[in-house]
Amino acid sequence: MNRKLTTLALGMAAVLAAVPAFAQETKPVGLSVRLGIFLPSDSGTQSAVGKTWFGGGVEYKIQNLNFGTMNKGYTSALSISLDYYSKSSVSIMPITVNYVGSMNEFFYTAGAGIAMLKDGSTENRFCYVLGLGYNFTKGPQPIFLEARYLGVPSATGAQGFGIFVGTRF
Repeated sequence: MNRKLTTLALGMAAVLAAVPAFAQETKPVGLSVRLGIFLPSDSGTQSAVGKTWFGGGVEYKIQNLNFGTMNKGYTSALSISLDYYSKSSVSIMPITVNYVGSMNEFFYTAGAGIAMLKDGSTENRFCYVLGLGYNFTKGPQPIFLEARYLGVPSATGAQGFGIFVGTRF
């Protein structure tokens, strides 16, 4: 288990170290990439599959919105995201449409969509995501930390929390 977490941490460090190479373009394209861990909240899933899973995802900003622009420093956007959480032969792949609001360095997200669950067979279920994050750096390659909750009401074994580090392009 420690070997897998060490490998994951080294992989995230390599991705973040390579980020400055992409800093040549000054206009952001609206793409975010995140890597981290997913922690299923169901004790049955933890016992059968494991407590700590690999997690990662990409998010693309579709358009900026004008909701809540009365407050200086507040921005909002509509995005689509694809995440992937996996351990052994079990995986969860939520695809969601999200509202993302941000105020200075802090941001939050709320979205809904479909989760593709794979455990021998594949099922598609309604899902939702809620998240909070913090942008550590600004500029052409911002780095962020984000905590997300995945809810799949009809499949309690597929719910849980994710902790991610990522960057925006």
